[in-house]
Amino acid sequence: MRAKKLLSKTITVTLNGETYSIKSFKKISLYHFIVFLGYQFSLIAIEYNNTIITESSSKTLWLKNNSQIEIVTIVGGG
Repeated sequence: MRAKKLLSKTITVTLNGETYSIKSFKKISLYHFIVFLGYQFSLIAIEYNNTIITESSSKTLWLKNNSQIEIVTIVGGG
């Protein structure tokens, strides 16, 4: 049996106007990308390629090259 060669893939996404290059051996969900960046879903609104995304749908949405992501943080106060 031949060993499979692991190939990494680099994708580029834009988050709030800042470009990120992501190198990975497997697909990355929008959910895992946002968690990796340290955001809490209870405090943000997410737009992915001009569509508002819920936390649950972000778990099955895979990042694609040249995707546009906007995150708005909800801040309380008075």
